[in-house]
Amino acid sequence: MAIPIAQLAGGLLASRSAIVGAVDLLAGHHAVRRTRSAGQRADYIGLDPRALEPSGFEGATYRQQAELAREALRLLDEGDTQRRSIIEEAAAFYDFMAERMPQLLDEWHAQRVRPRERD
Repeated sequence: MAIPIAQLAGGLLASRSAIVGAVDLLAGHHAVRRTRSAGQRADYIGLDPRALEPSGFEGATYRQQAELAREALRLLDEGDTQRRSIIEEAAAFYDFMAERMPQLLDEWHAQRVRPRERD
């Protein structure tokens, strides 16, 4: 369901320009979508279905972070045990995330399919 910007501004007691700015920001993140029907002068705002698409589950991003941590370890002096410990923990965490996040997304997709199969 899309609503006109003017109605949204009135309901939020905000200026039209403030709403337009917020909508532009949210649209850039694919959270909302601005539409205009042919022959209409008013823009309508609705939720963007892409907002529900999971993101951030790619293992490659986490593998890159782990590699950066390992590179930092190579550059760090051997005697700096406190920093070394923190960076080793970061590398281990990012390795874990690189392995688990794609699996977690697969589990989510399996979870989402099940309710539809029951209908």
